[in-house]
Order: sequence, then structure tokens, then C-alpha cells
Amino acid sequence: MDINIIKFTESYIRKTVRFLYGWLTTDGEVLGYILGVIHIVIGITIPVMVVISHSIYPAFWFQCLAFGLVFLVWLQHVCLRVCIIVVAEKNFTKGSSPYFRMFKDTTGIDGEILVDYLVVFETGALVGLAMGLLRQMSVFIYEYYGVIL
Repeated sequence: MDINIIKFTESYIRKTVRFLYGWLTTDGEVLGYILGVIHIVIGITIPVMVVISHSIYPAFWFQCLAFGLVFLVWLQHVCLRVCIIVVAEKNFTKGSSPYFRMFKDTTGIDGEILVDYLVVFETGALVGLAMGLLRQMSVFIYEYYGVIL
């Protein structure tokens, strides 16, 4: 079952990248690096969204969106035991992932160890975000029913 989900999602990602950037090139290696850059941008954007949703713009819907994105990333890392974008990158480049290669070159951390660190970090972040959402919902319920704390 997991293999079918991974193959379906990975092929969908590859078809989407080919559709969006097919006018630029048809070379799989270049498309793999484009997907690697998109992966890096996503990896930077989600933590920035979490920080902004709890500091600059603490709207409930924005916090739910940040929680949902972190949950989806955590779910694929834990349940499927793989990042689907990395699989698509590897299939495009027919080698190693540009995302893992960038981390290896800058930090010296191997890609497989990086995934373990990410799962631990994502689990902690997910628990913290869930607690924040639970706090906001309970405060709303208390105010709605007129409970004085």
C-alpha cells in the first residue's frame, strides 16, 4: 500500500514539474535541480510560516494552515518513511537528491541521518503547534460560554 502511494504521488509531482517547467527544458537532470530548489523553498517557507503565525500575524486560520502543512510533512515522513519530493528528485536526476547533496556539502550531515533529525524536530513542532491550537480553542469556548477564569 505504501509503495503505491509513493509511486502515485511521485509520478504526479514529476508530471506537474514537467508541465510547469517543460517549456524551459526537457532534460531530467535540470528538472531535478529545479525540483530541488522548490524543495528548499518549501523547507524554508513552512518554518517561516510557523514563526509568523505565532508572532507577527497570530490569526487562528493561519495557525491552522501552518499546523496542517507541518502535519502533512510529518505524516509522509513518519508513515511512508520517505520524503516524496526527494524520491522525485532522485528519479529526475538518476542519482542523488540535490536537496541531500546541498545539506551534505554545507553541514556534513548525511541525508539519511538528516531525515531522522527532521522527524524528531517535526514531532516536537507538531506537539507544540497542537498545544497552541488547543489553547486557542479552549479560550474561545470559555469566552463563548462566559466562563470566568
